[in-house]
Amino acid sequence: KAHLLDGRGQDIQGWPRTTNTVVKTAPLFANIDRRWSIFAFSENTLHAWNADGQIRTGFPKFINASFTGSPTVAENHILGNAADGRLYAFGRQQMFSDSLNVYQNMPGSSDEIKTEAIYAANASMNGSPTVKDLTITEGEQAVNGTFILTLSENGSVFLFNKKGALKFTASMGQPSAPGFSPFVANVHNDGSQEILSLADYGRLYAWDARTGERSY
Repeated sequence: KAHLLDGRGQDIQGWPRTTNTVVKTAPLFANIDRRWSIFAFSENTLHAWNADGQIRTGFPKFINASFTGSPTVAENHILGNAADGRLYAFGRQQMFSDSLNVYQNMPGSSDEIKTEAIYAANASMNGSPTVKDLTITEGEQAVNGTFILTLSENGSVFLFNKKGALKFTASMGQPSAPGFSPFVANVHNDGSQEILSLADYGRLYAWDARTGERSY
């Protein structure tokens, strides 16, 4: 069950809400399309409720694999990693490029909330996607933009742009720490951001987001 508690720890009116299976990761409270809602993953299902406990229009959404990590918000879309090695996006408008979207909607489908996915890895994805404004280098040009950072169970790190194009990938050479989500930080305090990821055996890896070079 998903609960929404008041200051005394009591469920407010309309809650709790029952899900199809156990919710194992943190829900998300986010403003999507100018409306605040609660989003939660339970196995292969994305649930969404309004603050009064009513199911949000267009939900729940189902995929053919279990979600991993928690939902993440990116410009009126909900992002989620899944055990089939794909990064999923849910929203009213298209997010990923047609050429990169590998999710096939049912013919004639007119769902209010569209489901899209891009292929990332041949292993389960790990943790939750991270959405970050970064500066990277393409060719010899510095490019500013919003990017999606994610991680696979086998230890590969991926950086995609909003259209789903892969802009950076690196391997730690060993599995990633279970449930870990990669993140971005200015480790050297030099104005340049680093991408950080943790391996299963406790080794922390870092790469310069601008150049892609590993930081030792």
